[in-house]
Amino acid sequence: AALMIVSYLCLVLYTIEFSLSICFLGRSAIHNNMIKLDAFLIICGYIELLFDLAMLGTAFSKVSILRILRLMRVFRLLKIFRKVKALRELNKLVKMMSTCMKALLWSFCFCFMVMT
Repeated sequence: AALMIVSYLCLVLYTIEFSLSICFLGRSAIHNNMIKLDAFLIICGYIELLFDLAMLGTAFSKVSILRILRLMRVFRLLKIFRKVKALRELNKLVKMMSTCMKALLWSFCFCFMVMT
């Protein structure tokens, strides 16, 4: 129960941060992909909150949509990587991994083709 309270508190804080960024950036926020991601995550958080309040979260816990909404919590952590200066190395590591994924995919395909 305490974890859910912390989750809802974080959702409120993300909503406040999103609202402030929209107020300060104005129309240029529409073109920012991170703002779009923030909006999507906040909407997913409120949908999950509505399901939990309506007790649909327990009745339909096996529904894959709810699992996806819960998975979106992980993307909220990406915001922390951007904000906290102590996690800059981890942020760089995640960025490097995402840029080299295409090369790794082709390397694995090539290795698989050579090995068979």
